[in-house]
Parts: sequence; C-alpha cells; structure tokens
Amino acid sequence: MVRTFVQVELVGHDDVYATLWNALGPLGFSRTITGRKTGKEFRLPVGLYAISKPADEALALTKQAVASGQGEARIFCIPAGKGVRFGNLQDDDEAAEDEVLTAPIPVVTKPARI
Repeated sequence: MVRTFVQVELVGHDDVYATLWNALGPLGFSRTITGRKTGKEFRLPVGLYAISKPADEALALTKQAVASGQGEARIFCIPAGKGVRFGNLQDDDEAAEDEVLTAPIPVVTKPARI
C-alpha cells in the first residue's frame, strides 16, 4: 500500500487549519495513523496529514484543497517507507482539544442528467 505524508504550512493564516481539514478530509486525507506494533491510533500534529496515494497525486489533491480556500501555503509531500518513523505522537483519544478536528462528512455528488 502506498502512503504519503503531507505537511501544509499556511502562510499568515494559522487559524484556518480547520477549514483546510474540511477540504482535505473528503479527498481521503487522515489526521491519524495506526501504530504498526500496537495497532493504536495516533494523532498527527496540526498541518500534517496522511493519504493512501502516491506523492504526486497527494500533491495535486492538496493543491486543490488549498486553492478552494483563501491564502497561500507551502506543501511538502513525504512518501512513506519502512524508514519513516514518528516520535512523541499522542494517542488519538489523548490529543489536545485544539488539535482534534473531527473528520468532515464526505460530500457525495450525483452527476447531472442531461
């Protein structure tokens, strides 16, 4: 399974990460990862997201989400491999309230009939 981590730094707009998450969530991004050994859910830091897509697709989707909002962002895509490790992540149920953003409900659209 291909997985990519995406770091988004919003330029001058620290207070709109929730809006960004509302755009990223329906596209398949996640704010949590599952520990390999324990199976526990861990919360990623604010601005860091995971997606099961190659880096080029993850970048295109992130650009789409950022463009739907206002402002400017720096986007970094990191393909996950066996060497990617995280330290000091909080259990998902212990994450600070300001870091907990609930997953948005995916928007399902039906094609228009002609």
